[in-house]
Amino acid sequence: QKPGEKITLEVEKTNYDVLHRDLEVTDKLLEINPELIGINLNTKNKLESEEIISIRNAAPYDLRIKEIKLQGRFKNLIDMKQAQNWLDVSYKGMVIKSEDKAELSLKTFLTEDAQLLAGRADLEGELVIVVTNFGQDSLFKVPVKVAISLGSEEVDPSCLTITRSL
Repeated sequence: QKPGEKITLEVEKTNYDVLHRDLEVTDKLLEINPELIGINLNTKNKLESEEIISIRNAAPYDLRIKEIKLQGRFKNLIDMKQAQNWLDVSYKGMVIKSEDKAELSLKTFLTEDAQLLAGRADLEGELVIVVTNFGQDSLFKVPVKVAISLGSEEVDPSCLTITRSL
């Protein structure tokens, strides 16, 4: 069956009423929060960040994390090797039991190139999680927004600020 299809489950037993249930096939094996990961780094006082992502296995069976990676156009401002090493060592092969929740941390680190920035940088990418069971892989992508500031200003890249000029 494909996601969105409806199937009817019918259960019969002697001396009992017949049970009919309509079920919809879904591809939502994982529930991931937040739906957008915002990372705020600063060349003066916040050279690394740790963001917590909550995932829940919504499947009726266990899932194993086959692959997890941060990807995007980070212009050599994020240390991708260090971030990937953290993800691989911490989560590759991890099993999430059916209906269980797990918290993952995404660690990011500024590179030496980031120290040379002349102005603020806004970057975009995604956290890619591949889970597997029964020989089937399922891919999930979570958008990632990174804001690198130069001084003490606080920036939340996952928020949108609108100002009106008169």
